[in-house]
Amino acid sequence: MKNKQKYINFTVLILAVISATIWLSATTNAGNKRSYEIRQNISVPLKQSDTVAVVNSYESLMHRYIALSENSMTEMGKNSDIIITKLDSMDKKIDDLAARLERIEEALNIPKDLPKPETPKVPKPETPEMPEIPEPEIPEV
Repeated sequence: MKNKQKYINFTVLILAVISATIWLSATTNAGNKRSYEIRQNISVPLKQSDTVAVVNSYESLMHRYIALSENSMTEMGKNSDIIITKLDSMDKKIDDLAARLERIEEALNIPKDLPKPETPKVPKPETPEMPEIPEPEIPEV
């Protein structure tokens, strides 16, 4: 009987330890419960009306046209720099030719102030006079 009593005491003690462990784990986890909130980040695009689609297409077309115009203006700016450089070099060559021509004229004793050639006068065409158009008479009512 002593063994039976020891066995019962041992079983009660094991059950008490298991119950205490479950109770303690339940109370400690109650404060540490993690809750997860799941938000759906799925968006469905709204169906555009025909007017909105046309306006959006027009806007994208205008953005492309503006970009094309900006690129063209940039290219024109680059080209104008090249043209200015070319004109400067032509101006220098013309100045050199004018100086050379002046030396040639001095060597040949050509006077500097030659009379200017006469330019023929072109007569102005005569336009015929416009006849007067009489104003219509409006009968009084």
